Amino acid sequence: MPKKGFKTITVREEIYDWFKKQYENLPAEYKARHGLTSFSGFCSYMLAKMIEQEKKHTRERKAHEA
Repeated sequence: MPKKGFKTITVREEIYDWFKKQYENLPAEYKARHGLTSFSGFCSYMLAKMIEQEKKHTRERKAHEA
């Protein structure tokens, strides 16, 4: 059971393996600079970045449509 304020998600093994490999290959300086202290934290960080990119692309598409 995740702690309060967190949720559990299920992903395909290939996705998990890709994230895990990326995390393991990160330099310690990068992890420290971005406050990444765990694999779970890294996954949250990456998903948040992807969401921001998608929001940006959505705004740009809407601006082109207007």
